[in-house]
Amino acid sequence: MKIVINEIPLEGLDINLLEQRNFESLRTISPYELTVRILKKGETVSLSGRVKCKIELQCSRCLGSCIHEVNSPLEIELRPLREINEEGYYELQKSELDVGFYTGGVIDLDDIVSEQLFLNIPMKPLCSTECKGLCPKCGADLNKNVCTCKSKELDERLKVLAKLILKER
Repeated sequence: MKIVINEIPLEGLDINLLEQRNFESLRTISPYELTVRILKKGETVSLSGRVKCKIELQCSRCLGSCIHEVNSPLEIELRPLREINEEGYYELQKSELDVGFYTGGVIDLDDIVSEQLFLNIPMKPLCSTECKGLCPKCGADLNKNVCTCKSKELDERLKVLAKLILKER
């Protein structure tokens, strides 16, 4: 959904969206829900609200699919892109981390939702906290099968440390 900035009333705009959409490189399981309040002060537009959605990710241990629920607050200030072009070298302040830019007098809410979903993907998604992962030798999914590998041999590089442990005992 696109919002024309000149059409935002002085009292602001409240938007509630429930839309099914897959974003580039991201598969949504449920429709995304966007609840946002849009206020305009001059050319600066403030968005505050919440984004909710269930997305499908790949477990970082067993490589199976897992579902992650995003329920993220949304606080963004948007300014015209020409502001960044007018200034030369500029050091970003901590208070400006939630600042974005728009062009052409239009804000695309789908882009904002997509950005929020990507920002809320965990570093290492897991299908469950008890996920055992894959066997490093045979690649068996340890959640579904018992590993058929023989004894767990010690890595050659660690054998020196094993000797040290035996000496201490």
